[in-house]
Amino acid sequence: MTISNAWSSLDEAVRATRISASHLRNLKRSGALPAGTAWVYLTGNLRGRVGWSIAAIQQWQHSRTVELIGAEKDAAAAIETYESVGAR
Repeated sequence: MTISNAWSSLDEAVRATRISASHLRNLKRSGALPAGTAWVYLTGNLRGRVGWSIAAIQQWQHSRTVELIGAEKDAAAAIETYESVGAR
């Protein structure tokens, strides 16, 4: 029987995602990384060790990148141009 560990340590998550430990903790605290999906309390206690889902964090990175690029494009499209004013 093979036992698969779906939850990684903080160090493993840092290495796999290239997000610093402090930033992962901040994302957890702010709710950007959802509990039960991106991280869990391994012992079921509030003061217990936290396990991290590398796949869920990578999916968050992907979604966040798409969101940021979309917002950047929307901001650029909202800029008024005056090309037609005084055009000959």
